[in-house]
Amino acid sequence: DRPIQPPLPPPPPPAPPSPEEDWPDLDDGQLGTGKPQSSTALRQLAGVHMELKRGTYKTKFLNLLDCEQEEHTTFLKKRCDGIYKLCLYPVGMKRQQWMRTDNAKHAQCRYGRVLGLNGDQVAYAAQASNGTLRVTSEEVVAELTGENYHHTQDDLFILFTKENMQRLRTALRGVQDAAFESDGSVLVEFNIKASYFLNLKKALRKIPSEMIVKLLPNQGDFREFTHQLPKRFYDRLKLGRCSEDQLQALQTIVSCPPNGPPVLVSGAFGTGKTYLLAMATHYFLQEARDTRGSALVLVCTQQHVSADAYLECFCALMEHGDAQVVRLVTDRKFSKQNTHHLTVHMFQRHLQKHSYQVGNKFVVITTFQTALRLVEFLSPGFFTHVLLDEGAQAREPETIAPLCLASHSSKVVIAGDQHQVGPAMLVLGDEARDNGLATSLLERMIRHYGNMGTVARQHVANLVTNYRCHASILKLPEALFYKVPLPCKSASKTHPDAAYPYLFVCSGVREGKVPGESSTSRKEAEIVMRQVKRFTEPWPTREWGNKSLQKVCVMSSSRSQLTATNQIDRKLRDVQRCPTYDLQGRQFIGLFLTTYEATWADGSTRNPTKSFCDPYVFNTVISRAQSLVVAVGNPFDLLRMEGHATGSCGDRASCWSAYLKTCLDHKTLSVDSSLSLSPAEEKECIEKLKQRLISVSLESEYQWSLIPLPIAQCQFTCLVCNQTIEPTSIVEIWKQDFNHVA
Repeated sequence: DRPIQPPLPPPPPPAPPSPEEDWPDLDDGQLGTGKPQSSTALRQLAGVHMELKRGTYKTKFLNLLDCEQEEHTTFLKKRCDGIYKLCLYPVGMKRQQWMRTDNAKHAQCRYGRVLGLNGDQVAYAAQASNGTLRVTSEEVVAELTGENYHHTQDDLFILFTKENMQRLRTALRGVQDAAFESDGSVLVEFNIKASYFLNLKKALRKIPSEMIVKLLPNQGDFREFTHQLPKRFYDRLKLGRCSEDQLQALQTIVSCPPNGPPVLVSGAFGTGKTYLLAMATHYFLQEARDTRGSALVLVCTQQHVSADAYLECFCALMEHGDAQVVRLVTDRKFSKQNTHHLTVHMFQRHLQKHSYQVGNKFVVITTFQTALRLVEFLSPGFFTHVLLDEGAQAREPETIAPLCLASHSSKVVIAGDQHQVGPAMLVLGDEARDNGLATSLLERMIRHYGNMGTVARQHVANLVTNYRCHASILKLPEALFYKVPLPCKSASKTHPDAAYPYLFVCSGVREGKVPGESSTSRKEAEIVMRQVKRFTEPWPTREWGNKSLQKVCVMSSSRSQLTATNQIDRKLRDVQRCPTYDLQGRQFIGLFLTTYEATWADGSTRNPTKSFCDPYVFNTVISRAQSLVVAVGNPFDLLRMEGHATGSCGDRASCWSAYLKTCLDHKTLSVDSSLSLSPAEEKECIEKLKQRLISVSLESEYQWSLIPLPIAQCQFTCLVCNQTIEPTSIVEIWKQDFNHVA
């Protein structure tokens, strides 16, 4: 994929384009085949390491994407390619839920499975591959079914078209119409999803230069404005339900000049970012009606489930006739029963008939990736307002895709939570990570505004009032991540059998044991499901409303572990099961964590980007819970893993230390009865855990290596009782009373 080169003024060396220079848009024929540049010298010439400026924006990100694509290609081959067993279902078998029959081609397909991969390999192959794999040779190609994205089994479901089935019969002897199973010597190779990177590069090439000016504003681009909201809108928008910070953020959004830099909304989980942007959209529509102007609003999120939440919010807020609301979906997600659903092709036909330009007011809700498909038939500046949610959860080239449909006069709002899972976890390769691709658009712009002075910071709104979680659940993320009070307006109630919303159940207490045996994983899965049964039978109707197991979720960093929980109790099959990489936009009244993870010999996790020990994964996970979190695992193994872990941005992890300390303080840490410990042994285990937490706390809070004098020459003062301690070694501090040392 040929990167856009900066112009070369005579004589050399080359100079970057000026901020005012326009960048040429490339048509689809110039996008290339998706093969990245492999020459390091060429990447450096193109400017991977150059400073991010208006004139270097496209070139820098195009080459950063090339770097990451190379890393993903190598990683996919190393992790998933191999020799596996191939199973084929008999011809004419009864249709299963995961079978694709969306067109005549798939109706004649032969379905099968690839056996021998573990759950994590299946998950990565489904996410990172282009949906196809080569079997036995380059000529035999199989397609992955959509079920691979959602199921928790260790099987990879595939299908062969009629043509590829004929090639497979030639390559493998013994393949007939009946069920077939190979002897385990079939070579399987996966292909990287080059289309994903092509789409991001296409977004970079299509975005107008005037929008790059908006994304990289200078100090002079910011103008002071007065926060105001006409009184006539207070009753119309029902603003009495808004918190003070929501009202102030809404005033910032509507008062900021549309031709200025974007408005940034930074808000913790559950603070009503969806409701705020829905209210802002309602205001734009009402204002257009009063002034007989236009309000063509595009609302985009990263995840489809988040876009669906916006549709529900708009339907609840808007009165009939306010505007037409369109939920753009992919062909596979289209539902005839939903009157708001349209595919991209249907939306294009409706626009050609002017069905959605009556009164010049309508709202389009979709995802970043789907919005890019609108570029094919809509011109830049088509939308008067572009609102981006989850702006801290995706790579910047993905987040800017909807801005290809905006112009200098379009009002742009970017919202998100930079303390949740984002590109810092998703991006592979040191070169791509270290040069800006691992920083989200929202995070980068908040930092940029902070360097632009007081007027620029006026364009940033912060949301802190929480409407999702019980007040006690908020205390942990409040202290670990947000560092500001998170006022609670949630109506969530705790379970009557839970003394505190955070609980921990020990599935093992042997310190230093490296987990890895399947029996350990199975035992923990059984304990988790017993805890689910304990808190759902009987169902606490008074506190949790009408019974629905869909409100409860079992979560793990491993799909194999979720498979184990799914096989234990058939009565609990309706309980949701989610891996840690599929969380955005979801919330549950009760959350049950199985913290078992595969580790290396030193106790560090094998999957650091999915691990509960990553601070951003931890925050994203516990913020899904409304009233109860029950974690099951070996606390010593968790602390050991956490000792090796650093956050996605390189910061030291201490989340489980704080979680375990919270459970000890509220006496909600227990040892499962299956361990058969006596009361004395259980007490000894808890005391050992307390001492371990003391050591972890001292290691994380006091940087002993920075003390320039010998310990014997230093004086230590307790921060609680102000008593002076003069130890001859650090060990003597560790031996002090627990509360005294704290």
